[in-house]
Amino acid sequence: MSAYIVNKKTIDKIVTHIYNQQLETVKSYYPAIYQASQENGNDGLQPVNPQKLGQRLWAMNVKAVDARYKEQNPVELYRFDLCVSRRIQTYKSLQCYLYQCSEGDVPQLPLYQDLQQLSTDMANTIINNLSEYEEADWE
Repeated sequence: MSAYIVNKKTIDKIVTHIYNQQLETVKSYYPAIYQASQENGNDGLQPVNPQKLGQRLWAMNVKAVDARYKEQNPVELYRFDLCVSRRIQTYKSLQCYLYQCSEGDVPQLPLYQDLQQLSTDMANTIINNLSEYEEADWE
């Protein structure tokens, strides 16, 4: 298996999707994602900080690639750009990101696990909105 550092637009798509979710949903269902978007020691209900979240996603990807190749890549400064895409594209971008992060101990991190859950939830939403699903028998 190979791994690489995803492009910035991939992370922008993921972060934009999370940023556009209701705050209570992110905090309740994906607490590690919410925590990754906050300043250290921040208590209370603060909006998702897309810059902070994107930087942490970037760093996690670098950590996985470093584990795979026994490297020490620098973590570049991430700058968030809003990048709205269709749900199916965002889902595929998230799948690519998770695959590239599946090295070393990264899959055991709470942030990775919350992103996996988000991926599952997105897939369920996509399938539930298909006309074929609506027309299928409930047996």
